[in-house]
Amino acid sequence: MTRRFCALLVLVAIPLTSACLVKTTTHRLYLSPRGALTWTVLDHDVRSNESNPSNRASEEQTFLDAVASGRHPALEALDLLGPYQSSARLLRADRPYAVLTEARFERVDAVVGKLFSELQIPGKATLQRAGDEWTLIVTIDLPALRDDAEPDSPAAALIEELDAYRVILTEGRFVAATGFEILDEGAVAALKADRVATDQPVELRLTWR
Repeated sequence: MTRRFCALLVLVAIPLTSACLVKTTTHRLYLSPRGALTWTVLDHDVRSNESNPSNRASEEQTFLDAVASGRHPALEALDLLGPYQSSARLLRADRPYAVLTEARFERVDAVVGKLFSELQIPGKATLQRAGDEWTLIVTIDLPALRDDAEPDSPAAALIEELDAYRVILTEGRFVAATGFEILDEGAVAALKADRVATDQPVELRLTWR
């Protein structure tokens, strides 16, 4: 399981879906020039695919109750990463539903480090500055991963397919990347779906100016 979680973060997509709730999820990570991060998770078109009307209504009500009480999975997951502010808002109260979850963090490297800790992934993240350029470096020690580790953490709710994620600069532009594709004239970065060898450490880099 640990290798499957890590595979996402080192560019191998893994689909994780709820048992009976159907939804579309997107992650937007808004990165400030000095490394502060706002992570938003949009769950939309949320509905139960249960054929029994009573069961369908019960599952959807459970979902709505979780959002109202602060137990929405995306919110619980982001709260584990140490935000100084977080919230989950119901954007659409009619079926199919939509929820926007947002968490604000002081440093992107700290967020990655805490995510790795929660998912038992051996790795680290650093944020470096050289003049007017900043670089996020993420290293994952794939050979040190334990195949028998089964991380039981709410942070697993943050794992989606690669297409769900975009890193967006609030100012400036991305100028170099390893493991990311730079889009929209440097304003956006997306993880690349390259396969990697699991017997070697992996390093991801993202530089902006």
